[in-house]
Amino acid sequence: MKLILTLLLFFTAVFAETGVRTLKAEYAISYAIFGKIGKADASLRVDKNRYIATISAQATGVAKIMSNRRIERYKSSGIIVNGRLEPLLFT
Repeated sequence: MKLILTLLLFFTAVFAETGVRTLKAEYAISYAIFGKIGKADASLRVDKNRYIATISAQATGVAKIMSNRRIERYKSSGIIVNGRLEPLLFT
């Protein structure tokens, strides 16, 4: 959940400063001594005053086997008010 909030805050800051309509990013997920244990793909699509943010995270390597190939997907859509993303739907 912290990852999602961090990414949404990042996208909000970048959008507010640059006026970009579509952002995509890929992140490596690591944990202490285990190193890289997964990856996350995130995107933000803005159309006028509406947005859709998606994040897909999956484990890699041994973590992938131990999590039974689990993939987590999150989607937030809503409106933009005064440069802030205000969600109307979160799945």
